[in-house]
Amino acid sequence: MRMSESHKKKIFKLIKPYKNIFIYVSKDDEIDTKNFIEELLAKNYTVIVPKIENDDLIPMKISSFDELKPGKYNILEPSNAPIVKKEDIDVFIIPGTKFDESRNRKGRGRGYFDRFLADVKGKKPIIGICMQKQLTSKIDTKPWDIPMDVVVSEEKTIDWCDLP
Repeated sequence: MRMSESHKKKIFKLIKPYKNIFIYVSKDDEIDTKNFIEELLAKNYTVIVPKIENDDLIPMKISSFDELKPGKYNILEPSNAPIVKKEDIDVFIIPGTKFDESRNRKGRGRGYFDRFLADVKGKKPIIGICMQKQLTSKIDTKPWDIPMDVVVSEEKTIDWCDLP
């Protein structure tokens, strides 16, 4: 799914005060982040992407999209890049299969992002991005599901929180 100019404009507005951006590398059925990652790099943001090791997401800094190779689940990830401490990340951009009006997120059911974000919630902005068709009024959640601070679709932004 193509990331719209509307998505980009909204996300750039949200991340403007930040430098170290964690962003997922998209699969075919997610909003395509390749061009956005390249734009972040061109604008001198520090780009941090996940690598899956065992049951954990490891945040790694990249300087080019070309550094990514297919990893677990055939998702592009860095094979040899510097690991970034989670506390050094300023903002997190996260995918989902569905989001609701309360900013809850459904992933693929493996819990990678929820485990990764468990100690981040309330400390750093977490932005979920989706297509309008992925928004619904309510989804069932589990106690370990981490809600987003902001959800951005091409048509709307849910809960524009008080980001610095």
